[in-house]
Amino acid sequence: MLAGQTEDIFPELKAQLSFVEEVIREEEVSFLRTLQSGIKRFQAIREETEGSGKKMISGGRVFELFDTYGFPVDLTRLMASELGLQVDEQGFENEMEAQRNRARKAGATEQTDWVLVHEGSKTVFTGYDSLQEKSQILRYRKVKSKDQEVYHLVLDRSPFYAESGGQVGDTGELDFGTEVIRVSDTRKENDLLIHICTQLPSHPELGITARVDANRRTEIRKNHSATHLLQAALREVLGNHVEQKGSLVGPDYLRFDFSHFSKLSREELQRVEWRVNEKIQQNITLDEQRELPIAEALSMGATALFGEKYGETVRMITFDPTYSRELCGGTHVQATGEIGLFKLLSEGSVAAGVRRIEAITGLKALEWAQQAASEAEGVRVLLKNPKDTGAALEAVLLQQEEMRKKLERLQEQSLNGMAKELWSGHVQYNGIGFLSAHLSEIDDAESMRKLGMFLSRLAGEKFVLLLHTSLQGKYMVHLRTDSAHTGWNANQLLKELAPEVRGGGPSDFVQAVAPGPEAAVRLSHALEQKIQSAV
Repeated sequence: MLAGQTEDIFPELKAQLSFVEEVIREEEVSFLRTLQSGIKRFQAIREETEGSGKKMISGGRVFELFDTYGFPVDLTRLMASELGLQVDEQGFENEMEAQRNRARKAGATEQTDWVLVHEGSKTVFTGYDSLQEKSQILRYRKVKSKDQEVYHLVLDRSPFYAESGGQVGDTGELDFGTEVIRVSDTRKENDLLIHICTQLPSHPELGITARVDANRRTEIRKNHSATHLLQAALREVLGNHVEQKGSLVGPDYLRFDFSHFSKLSREELQRVEWRVNEKIQQNITLDEQRELPIAEALSMGATALFGEKYGETVRMITFDPTYSRELCGGTHVQATGEIGLFKLLSEGSVAAGVRRIEAITGLKALEWAQQAASEAEGVRVLLKNPKDTGAALEAVLLQQEEMRKKLERLQEQSLNGMAKELWSGHVQYNGIGFLSAHLSEIDDAESMRKLGMFLSRLAGEKFVLLLHTSLQGKYMVHLRTDSAHTGWNANQLLKELAPEVRGGGPSDFVQAVAPGPEAAVRLSHALEQKIQSAV
């Protein structure tokens, strides 16, 4: 077994063998789903191609299968060949090149050379201890991307945290005394900490007071610390196979991707949420250790991201050494109580074996809770304040379902009566019953389908039905045949007699869209002539 053979080099494979097997199984199932949806779309494209009398699938359609449905191009070629169709190879390549050009254009940037203002090449980050710092510009440059012009400023000292490890970059301002420049984002480029501004100061050589947006940083800190508590809770509830696969920590919400092979149950989500809030209520003090030798940190049980590159020394963040201890360079609350409240918003899949949780904290979580309570109270008022809201709501839904079924029965009775009235006006040609009718009173496709079904029961053997009407801005056509006795396939009849009417379905009926009532009338005449000439 590969996991056993490579155990010395990749111990993670052996340690998480069952998880890896589950991920592979999920990947296989996911690919089969992709294949199934692609085949379904291919069949529709094939019908569209053949219906227009062509023998070549356009490059645009091949690209659609590949780009939108993840359908392999080789498989498209093979299936097309088996059906006697060709693939527009050049058209497909043109679509691929157009996509590459769009990607290149979207990512294209223009930037000037760095302009040196003061000596120095690196920024001293002071943002762990302060949100304000006296500083000066070391260098700047102008950058143009997507018709937007910004300036990159490098300072000698800065409290601004640059986007890293999932945490978004800080915003704030640079005060030059005579003017204030807004910092819209902070990022890292190689070893440089870059402050992104929409304008350049009039006198870049002046000293600066750099100030981080304190309120925004506070919300980010809450969400980042909550992410640490969340990961620990997930490992407790789901198992030690849970590992961080990605994250986004911003001021408004947090997003956490983690390894797990199945959807979390409602009970598991509740246990995770409860555990995080329990740790928040305990108001655990932050234990932050900087410049810690990485070997020592790992020996103390710190969680490190697999594949992440760390230096010889690291920063370790601990909220209770028995609960959460991680290597992290982000900003955090001084005690978990500052987070206030944690609320899970969603949980779902983002890839095979990878789940995603989104959550909010603090006042945003409280606002969510108040809104939810207000909505629940509104439901109780509508239900006339029952003792058991759930039971009362269930009774209302049951009553609604009964009314829906009753209405459906009445509608079917009405359609059945309409069918009898319509069939009384049918004509017979060569033993084949024919009816063509415009249905101005029908207002949905399902009613048209049911009416066609009732008519076919009345008609018995050997019949052709054509129903048409204006429906939701489109002119709809329903063609139904007794294919078993007439030998006429409804799809083939439509393609033969009215190629401008597009649609599809099984052999005995087709739901289609016509350009207008004139096309439906022409189809009616063509059907009547075909029946009259039948032997």
